[in-house]
Amino acid sequence: MKTSFELVTPKRAKELLEKNICNRSVNERKVKEYSYFMECGKWGETHQGIAISKTNKLIDGQHRLLAIIKSGVSLMQNITTEVEDESFAKIDIGYNRTSGVMMDVAGVKNYNAHASGIAKMIVLVKRERPSGGGGGNKELFILGQDVIDEYYSHQEIYDEIHVISSHYYCKFRIISKSVLYAAIAYLHFTKKWELNFIYDFLKQLYKEKPTENNTLNVFFNALMKNLVSNKKYATPQSFAFFVKTWNAFVKKSELRIMKYDDSIEEYPVFLSNTSQKYTMIKPFELT
Repeated sequence: MKTSFELVTPKRAKELLEKNICNRSVNERKVKEYSYFMECGKWGETHQGIAISKTNKLIDGQHRLLAIIKSGVSLMQNITTEVEDESFAKIDIGYNRTSGVMMDVAGVKNYNAHASGIAKMIVLVKRERPSGGGGGNKELFILGQDVIDEYYSHQEIYDEIHVISSHYYCKFRIISKSVLYAAIAYLHFTKKWELNFIYDFLKQLYKEKPTENNTLNVFFNALMKNLVSNKKYATPQSFAFFVKTWNAFVKKSELRIMKYDDSIEEYPVFLSNTSQKYTMIKPFELT
């Protein structure tokens, strides 16, 4: 085998794809994801690249070549030639390196919980609503390294948020742990709410202290009914309830019923903190 490090332009990518006569079916989502990273300048150089067999067939790299064409970006790539044709069966036999896998390799404890929660928070930052229900992140690609970098930027606080979201999820499984994690992180880092203020809201919602606002009871009862219902709320709908309840709690107003109709309402957005002093506060004390 011979490997060279070459600039692959969209034109060169088309030429190489002419050798693509025995490859796997194209994964259009993967092409979109790769091209997105290329356009954003986040495509990193690795040992991986393009592989051409001894019989002049493209046996690895079709998705990155298609992405180069789609993005219009020229990239330096490893091009290996004279590869045994039998190697095709062994390429990509493993699994994609998700942010959870990357965190595990980095030695992060509770890596899946952090990866899922932070990824969902990033969706909220970009969309101000969770994925799914037609307003999700089908075209929103999140780089695993971005998730890891975000975790390490505030590691102690994210570790605390994991403890809190796990605590309340085990108490009442009315909101998924990852969604609760994402909401806490989003309210704190993006909307600038004190963690103690967020925790006071959760203590009231999860019946650890008397509620100051009946909206929390209305929300809690709706979620409890949802647990035993045959027709579950979609995540965007239940999260809309969460946002409305939070906003009522902040404004000290009350909702008598919990509803959201996307055909007549815009998706609700968390209110930002415009009055409280924003600080990184002491760890939460569990009840």
